[in-house]
Amino acid sequence: MDANYINVRCSATVLSYSSNDYDSENNGALVDVSFWSPTVPVTGVPVQSRTVKVDCTHHAEKNGVNYDTTSTAQFVIPE
Repeated sequence: MDANYINVRCSATVLSYSSNDYDSENNGALVDVSFWSPTVPVTGVPVQSRTVKVDCTHHAEKNGVNYDTTSTAQFVIPE
């Protein structure tokens, strides 16, 4: 979405570790976030121990109107 201002705040959780990141931009630029995660041995480790959950809040402003939403993603570190 073209916007005057956008930001995203995300938290990633794997096992009992949590990592957070935030990015914001003016003039509709793309925001990006990245996360540190612990080394997870994959051989013989149950899928739930290799699952990463990412929760984000998003905010955008365009011509004085605010847009807010959330997103959640989950993925498994492959063997």
